[in-house]
Amino acid sequence: FIEVVVSNNSRQEGVLEMVKSLNDERIKYICPDKKMSFSGDWNFALSGATGEYVTFLGDDDSALPVGYAIGMDFLVSHPNSAFTWKKLNYNWPDHVVPSQRNLIVGEHCNEYVQMNARKALGLFSYFMLGYSQLPCIYNSIVPHSAIKSVIAKTESKQFFAGVIPDVFSSFALANELDNYFYAYFSLTLNGASNKSSGVLQGLSELSSDQKELIPD
Repeated sequence: FIEVVVSNNSRQEGVLEMVKSLNDERIKYICPDKKMSFSGDWNFALSGATGEYVTFLGDDDSALPVGYAIGMDFLVSHPNSAFTWKKLNYNWPDHVVPSQRNLIVGEHCNEYVQMNARKALGLFSYFMLGYSQLPCIYNSIVPHSAIKSVIAKTESKQFFAGVIPDVFSSFALANELDNYFYAYFSLTLNGASNKSSGVLQGLSELSSDQKELIPD
């Protein structure tokens, strides 16, 4: 069984109609009563998930064919672990930096390793690993039980926090899990467009419209 939760925080027109046209009970549409901050949006989307495992996919990203099935094959045998993959990034033609438009950036190798989560977090603290090599929910399939355990320990009773919630999830989950698999191949294609918050937060100057996209 697979569940797809479509969270329409931007209130983009036509999304609800598109979901209804698919006529698939596995696809759930949710929309908050008001626009939320970046972390608020991610927490709202997470509130709609009911499955045993969770991953996030942005609206300018793509899952590669059979990618999630590959990750789940590992987790069936290791139910308390997470499956993390090396990020493959695509810059859309409308990327805010003209010289970086329409590019795919990344490497691919048909290997994987099992990582000790706490040791990996320690390596990150010495700049020997990047945050995306930790069990970041944006390029990982993670146990819902680990997410709920993190939530239970927080005063806010929310999982995501900070201005870059996917990065926050890397640290929270690495501190919660014992082990996870890290694959040197990608299961998804992460997109970067002119509305991607991660791209905008790296710019020294922002237009008024761009500032509205990252209210955090």
